[in-house]
Formats: sequence, structure tokens, C-alpha cells
Amino acid sequence: MKHFAIILTLVLLWGIFPSTYIHAQGHARGAFLESPDYVIPSLNTNTKKDLIDIYEAAQKEGKAPQSVTNLFGGSSVVTSLSDTAIAIQLDDATSVQIKLLPMINNSFLICMVSTSLVTPKQSVVRFFGQDWKDIDGTGLFSLPPTEAFLVSPDDIHQTRVKTLLAERGVLTHEVICDPHNPEIRVRLTIFDDSVAQVSFAELSKLFKEDGITMRWDGAKFVPVK
Repeated sequence: MKHFAIILTLVLLWGIFPSTYIHAQGHARGAFLESPDYVIPSLNTNTKKDLIDIYEAAQKEGKAPQSVTNLFGGSSVVTSLSDTAIAIQLDDATSVQIKLLPMINNSFLICMVSTSLVTPKQSVVRFFGQDWKDIDGTGLFSLPPTEAFLVSPDDIHQTRVKTLLAERGVLTHEVICDPHNPEIRVRLTIFDDSVAQVSFAELSKLFKEDGITMRWDGAKFVPVK
């Protein structure tokens, strides 16, 4: 129930945003700093600036960045930052990644991945324009079919595999943005907890451990073959 509540809250809070032009010129740092407060309610403008400053100072000193107390009382910290991507752990239960995706017309889209860190992890992927207006993600990204995660995709037709999948129930996924390349990695998280590892050991061995890499082609994410 806690896991569902976190995901539902993230989806509802990030559904509609005010129009704010990003003076980021394609940089994730600027996109994050100029994002409306409604995007990540626990972080206001000053807190976001503090997070960036602390991260950059820590990088120069070769140290791990310190966390900052956010508006909801949780501990937030920037975990990675590049020209095209930034990752923030908002608190013990939630993380956010912002990834800039180049478009064919020389503009860019903003891809935001929010992840519930409650086991099993589950990510929600959203897309926005340069002005942080919500964009329908249909056609931009869709989860690969279950068989694509199998080491041998044809195993999906085996009765035994179908039975095990039915017993395991809903499949959960984590989406991880590549900080330097226009790629994301999608991995199954249904075997992350120790109970599942034991109960579904036979099933887990059939799936790719590292998941599936998907590359942005200028218009949509496509699986890398």
C-alpha cells in the first residue's frame, strides 16, 4: 500500500505544471534549477540551488555530497550530474532523474523518471517540453514486452514459464537514465527482494540480469539490439 501511494502521489503531483521557459540551453543543471516548484514539491528554488552547490563543491574535493533537508523534512541529495542528466534522491523512499533528449529540430524534450525506492522499485516516466508543459508520452516510450527481458525470448511460450509468471503476478520495472548518452536502461525489479529470490529462483534465472537498454533516436526510445 505504501508503494502504491508513493507512485500515485508522484503521478498526481506531476500531471500539470505552469509554463516556465528554461534558459538552460540544453543543460540539465539549468533545467533542474528553473523547473517550477510544482514539479518536485519538496524542493523550492533555494533548496535546488543548495543541492547543486553542495554537489559541485563535493566533486571538486573528491568527497560524497552532503544531504539537505527538504520542505517535507526528508534528506535530499544530488547523486549525479552531467550536461544532459541529473539524479536526485529526494528521501529514503523516492528518487528523481531528469534527462534532456535532443529532438530532430534541434530543440529538446525533458524526460523525468520518478522511482519509488520501496522494494520492489517502480518507476514512472513522464515527458515535458522546454517550457515544462506536460507532453503525452504515447509514442515516446513504452515498456518492452515481457519476452524481451528473457534471455531466450521464445521461452515465453513454454507452459512452465507462463505458470511461473502468473504466480509471480504484476511485473515491476526500474528505469535508469544514462548520465552521458541518450539512453535508458529498463530492468525488472520483481526479484529484488530476498523472498522472491528464493521463491522464484527458477524464474529469475530466465531473465536478463541487466535488463534492456533503450536509445533515444530523436523521436522515441527504441531497444538496442
